[in-house]
Formats: sequence, C-alpha cells, structure tokens
Amino acid sequence: MQPDMWLRKHWLILLWAMRIPFLILLTFSLLLWGLSILATQVSFPLSSTGLLLAFLAVLGITSLWMLWQYILWRYDYFIVTNRRILDFRKIPFFFEKRDEAQLSRVQDVRINVPNFIAILFDFGDVIVQTAGMKGQIVFTVVPHPKRVQAKLFELVAQAQARGGPQPSPTPGVDIEALRRLLGMQPPVESPTPPITGTNPTQEAASSTSRGRTNRLRELLFYSPVEGPNLKLWRKHWWRLLIAIKGPVVLLAIALLGIALAGGPWPQALLLLIPMLIFGLGWLAWRVVDWYNDIYVVTDERIIDIEKTPFSTEDRREAQLTMIQDVHYLTPGFIAQNLNFGNVEIETAGRAGAFTFDSVPNPREVQKEIFNRLEKVRQAVRRTEEERRQAEILEILARYHSAVEGTAASPGPGKPTP
Repeated sequence: MQPDMWLRKHWLILLWAMRIPFLILLTFSLLLWGLSILATQVSFPLSSTGLLLAFLAVLGITSLWMLWQYILWRYDYFIVTNRRILDFRKIPFFFEKRDEAQLSRVQDVRINVPNFIAILFDFGDVIVQTAGMKGQIVFTVVPHPKRVQAKLFELVAQAQARGGPQPSPTPGVDIEALRRLLGMQPPVESPTPPITGTNPTQEAASSTSRGRTNRLRELLFYSPVEGPNLKLWRKHWWRLLIAIKGPVVLLAIALLGIALAGGPWPQALLLLIPMLIFGLGWLAWRVVDWYNDIYVVTDERIIDIEKTPFSTEDRREAQLTMIQDVHYLTPGFIAQNLNFGNVEIETAGRAGAFTFDSVPNPREVQKEIFNRLEKVRQAVRRTEEERRQAEILEILARYHSAVEGTAASPGPGKPTP
C-alpha cells in the first residue's frame, strides 16, 4: 500500500542535533590553526604531522557523531496511508517503536506552531486525536503543518465514508414508513452464530467426564484453542532462557558436586541427589510455564492465554471487530537485535488492552492482526449492504403487490364485472 504522506521532522531539527559535534570540530580546528601560527612565529617545536593526525582524529569522531544524528533523524518518521496513520521511531540496535491508528478512528486534528522561528520556517506539531486508548498521535516538528492537517482531514473523511454505514440504494425512500404502511413487521435480526472454538464454561463442564490422564494434562497445560485459520505465537526463546537460568545453575552445581564427590555414596550425596531432583522439576516447571503462555489470532477473535502449571488459567478473548488500534514496541538492545517485542492491542468495551509480550517479529504480528481486521470489516460491510438491499427489494415487492391490488379492486359505486 503506497503512503499518501511520508513525513520526517524539519531539516532544522537535524541541523540543531548536529550543532555540538560541529562546534567541537570548528573549535578544535581554530585551536590547531592558532597553534600552527604560534609555532611559526616563536619557533616553538610543534610537529605538523601531529597536528594533522589530531585534526583527522577529531574530524573522524565528529563526522561519526553527525552521521549518527542523521540516522536518528532518518529513522524517526510519520506515514499516512488511505487507511492508517503510523508513527515510527527507531534507534538502530537499541530501540524500535511503532504506533498505528485507523484513520476511521480519528476524531480531531490540531496543529501547534510554537514560536516565531516555527512560523518563519513553516513547521510545527500536528496532533491527531483518536478514539482508541492511545489517545493522541503527535507528528512533532513536521514541515508545512497546515497542509498536513488539510490532507489528514481529507483522508479521514474518505476512510470514514468507507467504514461508515452504507447509503441506501434508493434515496428518498423512507423504509420504516413503507414498512408501517404495508403492515410489515420489523425485520428480525438473525442470531449471531456462535464463535467456533473452546468455550471456557463448556470446557470446565466437559472436563468432569474425562479420565485422570486428561485431567492431569489440564492441570499442566492450557486448554486447547480452535478457530478458523488460527495462528499462534509464544514468547521469544530469550524469555525462556531468562526463566530457566535459576534451575540450570542449580543443576550445574548438583552435577558438579556429584562428579567431585568421592567414596561410596558419601553423605554429600544425600544433599546433592535431592538438589538434582528439585532442579529437574524446577526446570520442567519453567519450560511448561513458558509453553503455556500463548497468543492466538483467528479470523474472528484474538485470544490471550496465561496458564500456570497446577494453578489458574487466565484466558481473555475479544472479537476482532472490537479492535481499535495495534502498536508494537521493541525495548532495549537485546530485543532490538533478537527481533522481539510487545504488541499492544487496544479494544473497545470491557476487554480493554491486550498485550502480546515478547513475541518474535512484532512488526509481522501487528501486520497479521491488521490484515485480519480489515477482512472482517469488509465482510461486515458486505453483509450489511446485502441485508439492506434484500430488505428494500422485499418492501418494493410488497408495495408493487399492494398497488396492483388497489388498481384491480373496483372503486366505490362501481359495479363488480
């Protein structure tokens, strides 16, 4: 999808970020120039090679500093498409954050031009107020803020027109008035089909009839998940490594102690063997606990399951149609370079926010959720349009029959043929 706008911060922000290395380079260059003049006038022993090497060293350091500032400026941008707005910021190797919002959820767009310099060079902040929990997305210090505001209003109007209620195919026809005139009852809404998959209440009821093996599995593992075109994620393997470091250290100490213990079953083994058994159990518990935390997306809903072995299972679900915004964040050096992060899904209603913690490739997770959400919304709009068309056709057919019946019946005082 080609973006309608691709914005970076004003070029003055880049120049301002480069001011310190530039001033350091300028000051050091003037200092070396002055020293070289002084050395020639007072016959001070000063190596021209040393001055050149010092200048090249400072030039290299300040050049790398300015290049780094340029990279930070380049990886901080805003994108507006015909469906979404996106705020992207990245510090290579350390940090990445991406906030998105549907254009149809935008409520207001304001601009803020803070001072005389901003007026002179035509830059400012564009503040986009959304209906989601994110609240605001701020395009900071972008060029031509008034043009950006006008373009955003235009795109928002188009997006809301696509996502809003479809216009009636027969303008000027009062459907409710025709229905009352013809004595028709209001249409009965078809019941919503049940969501495919496992219902927690049904799961609990059916579990009583299972054998001991299945009950043990339910104590250890999460309840199975079903759904159309299901996709599942677990936390990144790095989180598993962090979780098992304690039992691995304990097992290493126990195995090392057993290997170094001498004699036939010394008393030390009475401590080391239980330590080894406990370490194995602890390690298995940590692995199963990591395995049980899953995040699922189907064609109809999102699911967040957190299951602690031999304890509770927290299972949250929400319809895809309840999703408002999806954001992701890759915090820190390790997350950035191993490509994992948190995906936050904002929903309407009591479900609140869902967070997919430390999932691999959060950008692809966000993209997958947005793609499925768009398909669901298109299906809802298509179904609503078909229902409206069928309803209008039925009313017109009833009206046509009523008109023909009136024309065929004799008027008052006229003999029946």
